[in-house]
Amino acid sequence: MVLGPAAAGRAQDSAVPYQAAPSTATSNPVQRAFGTVTGTAKEAGEQVVSGAKALSHSLRRLAIEVGSGVDTGKEILDPFVPKGIDRLFTWDLRLVLRNEGIALRGEYLNPPYFRKLSLDYRNRFDPYNKVGIGVTRDDTYKDLGLSVPRPSKGWGIGFAGVKNDYWGMGVDFDKILDRAGADRTLDRIIALSGGYTPLGQNEGRRWNYTWTAGVNHEDLDTTTKGVEDSQHGYGFDLGPVFQHGLDHVTFPGASVLRLEDRFKLDRFKLRLIYSDSQIHPAAWTLGGDVTAYAYKRVRLSFGAQESFLPGPDKARFETKFGISILINFLDFKF
Repeated sequence: MVLGPAAAGRAQDSAVPYQAAPSTATSNPVQRAFGTVTGTAKEAGEQVVSGAKALSHSLRRLAIEVGSGVDTGKEILDPFVPKGIDRLFTWDLRLVLRNEGIALRGEYLNPPYFRKLSLDYRNRFDPYNKVGIGVTRDDTYKDLGLSVPRPSKGWGIGFAGVKNDYWGMGVDFDKILDRAGADRTLDRIIALSGGYTPLGQNEGRRWNYTWTAGVNHEDLDTTTKGVEDSQHGYGFDLGPVFQHGLDHVTFPGASVLRLEDRFKLDRFKLRLIYSDSQIHPAAWTLGGDVTAYAYKRVRLSFGAQESFLPGPDKARFETKFGISILINFLDFKF
């Protein structure tokens, strides 16, 4: 990773992010993150903030992300600034490969007049059938006792912006076509979301929380056994999101096993959302994910989501898991 002379000088003179009193200077902020934090949690948090400001507009990331299940990478559209190591990257550009298609994602932190601008474009198709291994994929799911995912087509695009340390908003559109024999489902959703962070940056602290809310309009057309149906309606969702930077956490025995330079926790995020609409039943959704770095250039994210649907007749739970692996190929300065 390359820093300009001015940025490198500022980074060396200031409190280095995630590492108190470093013995040697380095131009790699993620490498600095793989250090030992000393002092109080408040002092460490202040170093994170000052270090991020010093390195602003100097760090770039170009990466490929591979994921399945819960889409933890879509957090790029969150209407607030993230905690953790990722906030050091001014530019974050990704090509995403998932089992339901591909996506292009970009994030720009601290642009003029904004704290964050994000873009997410998704193209849905069945990549396994495209390369001729669709049958193998289906057999693997059956052998594991899992339901074979229905092939889907479509696309989606989302934008998000964080105006300042307190307010952010986003808009997202999704079009999904599912087919199973002669049956088909065409779903189109446009959603407007917003977020309010009461504590702003919560400077000097590793944690923060945001209140989020959104409204959406959905058009749902289905064909089942030759019977066509069309539904249209509005919906909403709201709830808090909590995040905590974990860069200061070290594993017992990490120094003995020399793991501190190979694996580093980044951030933990937890959200509780209540949603309801004129088409779908009301639901409470609790979701969380943890991100970490391995060997400085590999970002790992693990997510889980549990939804509770009270229902008029019988309540039920829906559980989902997800994983994504981001490989950072290039850090550079324009």
